[in-house]
Amino acid sequence: MNYYKYRIETLYLIRIADQKPLDVVRIIKRLANTKHKFVIVNFLRAISKLPIEEIKNLKEEIKNWMNIPFSENYALFDVVQKIINRLVEINESDLAFELYESIIDLERYISVKNNS
Repeated sequence: MNYYKYRIETLYLIRIADQKPLDVVRIIKRLANTKHKFVIVNFLRAISKLPIEEIKNLKEEIKNWMNIPFSENYALFDVVQKIINRLVEINESDLAFELYESIIDLERYISVKNNS
């Protein structure tokens, strides 16, 4: 898989996320099984610009990415935190809490890993 190509394409998704949210969601869902951390971080950056209904449609993808072992990558953590903050600001607390639980699980994983 040519990750460089996908990194460039994900930058485009970030640019068009607020203009063509349904296209962005469709593309992200199609490629969500990637394990490439830079691609995932860019997917999350695009997701952070989407309308709330579209973020809800990508909830499972976000949670799955948080369970990938390299999720201790702080860029990933930071972007998900920004999405959560946005959700809290607009009173989407249930979804924000679900995503926050993924971060708590990640923090537990890092803690256990560092103590071993």
